[in-house]
Amino acid sequence: MDTDENQAAYPQPTSQKEGCGFPHMGIVGPVNPGHGGWEHVETCPQSRPESIAAAALTRHLAEGDLLLGDRAFGSYELICRCRAQKAHVLMRLHQARDRALDWRKGERISPHERLVTWKRPQQPAGTSMSRGEWEALPEKIEVRLIKVSYGNRAKEKGGWFSSRHSPATGNTTASSWQTSTPAAGTSS
Repeated sequence: MDTDENQAAYPQPTSQKEGCGFPHMGIVGPVNPGHGGWEHVETCPQSRPESIAAAALTRHLAEGDLLLGDRAFGSYELICRCRAQKAHVLMRLHQARDRALDWRKGERISPHERLVTWKRPQQPAGTSMSRGEWEALPEKIEVRLIKVSYGNRAKEKGGWFSSRHSPATGNTTASSWQTSTPAAGTSS
């Protein structure tokens, strides 16, 4: 509804004339593939990235859950938050990491998989974590990179990553994920 409260919380884009249009809200949430419905929803102003709102979703994850998301959600923070809930992630590699990726580094699992270590980056602007919470994140995490050949509408190719490796057991299992087809689990 176009109320003063909604306009204040979710302002309309600056490209619209004042008084024209409606409030714009970003929405993010996990979709249950069993029935196709939303399990939970988090909102944010359109001017903020949905990946920041996604951090609040991690409290709804349970042990063994798999969070699918696009490349905007592949942050160190979100992966660590999911791991704290003992959940797993499967996402396309964030463009900043994709550009810096050296496929020769890390432990080779198969011709299309590598186990690599990511170091905790400096705290990014816009995170909802305090400095103390950020410093409490692990200094490094191991992630499994899976190279998948596919083409999107722009004929770009890319890879997905997974955090399914268990340092406690040393097991890295592929399970039955169909990584060749991009899935939309958490997207706007």
